Amino acid sequence: MVKTDTVQPATPESLNECNPDWPKDRLGFSKWIVDKKNPLTARTLVNRVWHQIFGRGLVSTIEDIGSQSEPPTHPALLDWLALRFMNEYNWSVKSLIKEIVMSGTYRQSSESSPEMYQIDPDNELYARGPRIRLGAEQIRDQALAVSGLLSNKMYGPGVMPPQPEGVWETVYNGAKWMESKGEDRYRRGVYTYLKRTSPYPSFLTFDAGSREVCMIRRTPTNTPLQALVTLNDPVYLEASYQLAKNTMIPKDVDASIAVAYKRATLSEIEPTSLQTLKDLYETSLNEFSNNPEAAELFLHFDKNPTPQLSAMTVVTNAIMNLDEFLTKA
Repeated sequence: MVKTDTVQPATPESLNECNPDWPKDRLGFSKWIVDKKNPLTARTLVNRVWHQIFGRGLVSTIEDIGSQSEPPTHPALLDWLALRFMNEYNWSVKSLIKEIVMSGTYRQSSESSPEMYQIDPDNELYARGPRIRLGAEQIRDQALAVSGLLSNKMYGPGVMPPQPEGVWETVYNGAKWMESKGEDRYRRGVYTYLKRTSPYPSFLTFDAGSREVCMIRRTPTNTPLQALVTLNDPVYLEASYQLAKNTMIPKDVDASIAVAYKRATLSEIEPTSLQTLKDLYETSLNEFSNNPEAAELFLHFDKNPTPQLSAMTVVTNAIMNLDEFLTKA
């Protein structure tokens, strides 16, 4: 409130020097931030990408890298990745992610032993691969991908994929959720229309932010409501139906279940799991055979669903709710 000396646009002298040729505006400021004499930007971004892939950053305090933060567990690795990110990858996040996921550290098994857990409970030494639950958008994208529905369309405005009736409501202008048609129904989660006052409900259930505040770190939870989403949400139900339709082998239930399981989890099904899912199929088949209307209500997007396809959809829906499907391991 009390005006004194005029402050001119500039950058802190204690940090990297600002090129006098850069304009004293936001463009010049952005050039200063990504200048190769400023290692902090690259280190911060590398650390956040590492956190997303491994579940923890090389600096565990991903929201704070500095004198008050936790020290990096592998400082040389952090610097090496940051240098490659700036110089060899030219700030390409895709190239950085490819470098990390193709490493032997990422591709090793996530299985642990009591001795290993005793020595390194938080896996700071990376003696095993990461085991973390997928993020909200990743869970939806994966369900669409394994079912063959996921669209590869890039760019453009946000879309409104299917969701339960009456869930999305705006409190001010009475806007309606106009469900997208055709390919736009199956675009990746990054294109889903979001509004701060009315976020996409299934994303919120899986710990996505409401966009009211900047959210650097998501805290994963495990609640019954999440299972209700993946069991009943129209997106997951349609993905289950499509997966069942694409993997169903006539008159061979065992092979159909095995193919669907492998497509969803990239692993062979164990005999005990196969028998459990087969029992689920037989129970569902009996119910749909005795009540044809139930199949029509269950698969309302199919004109004449057969009891067999309906029962297989129940099985594929169960597969999409397995820990093996929802967890990156």
